[in-house]
Amino acid sequence: MACVCDQCARHAATLGLAGKAVTQVAVRKAFRSAARQWHPDRFENQPARRAIAEETFKQMQEAYRELWEHLEAPVLLEPEQPAARQSREQPVPPPPPVAPIFFGGLRGCFTAPNLPFYVDHLAAAHMHAREQPVALVELSRPGSASKAPAEFLFLTNYRILVRDAVQAISMLWYTDLGELRFVDQYRRGVMGIFRRIGAELAGIQNRYSLDIYRRDGVLFFSMQGSADDSARKVVYNFLRQQKEL
Repeated sequence: MACVCDQCARHAATLGLAGKAVTQVAVRKAFRSAARQWHPDRFENQPARRAIAEETFKQMQEAYRELWEHLEAPVLLEPEQPAARQSREQPVPPPPPVAPIFFGGLRGCFTAPNLPFYVDHLAAAHMHAREQPVALVELSRPGSASKAPAEFLFLTNYRILVRDAVQAISMLWYTDLGELRFVDQYRRGVMGIFRRIGAELAGIQNRYSLDIYRRDGVLFFSMQGSADDSARKVVYNFLRQQKEL
């Protein structure tokens, strides 16, 4: 049931829901639609518009959170509520909002709902009931269209899942996400000359690595592999936005 307080009316207007039915489905859909329009990364080369987009995006995030909270425990029109209803159990937390992510057709990079067939197997093996896939980046070439690559980075609405070179699965919740570093491997001498030549011959821009740390400062994963630098930049921006949600 929709909340009738003035605050929720303002937040509904922020998400373009003024005068419409304010349900959890409508709120989630409106947030995602508005976020695609106002995501700051869309205005990376337009500083003035990016500043406006960043402020608008923050307002939409606030509207999403508070609308959802009030939908779970709305202020109703009835003057009195039975004591039994006042003492109802705490609601299950809503699925977290997810920052939009755009790869622009980069090879080996996929976003929901256009994910490879093998993601269904990954979901069945590693995701819980309320978890939804968001994106997948192949860090090595798959054996076939239906077989997962040996290495990949898999993003859901709750966490990061990584399968490394020894095919071990590691995961990190967004709530435990720490520092993100976009590292120039050339300047730090991390990448040798033969590795550079190999990347260039393969047509892969592989100068940078994305180092993802846990909140306690421990390195979770260094994203390198066959993914292009552009893919690393997209994942970096997505995780940075996800920390702010």
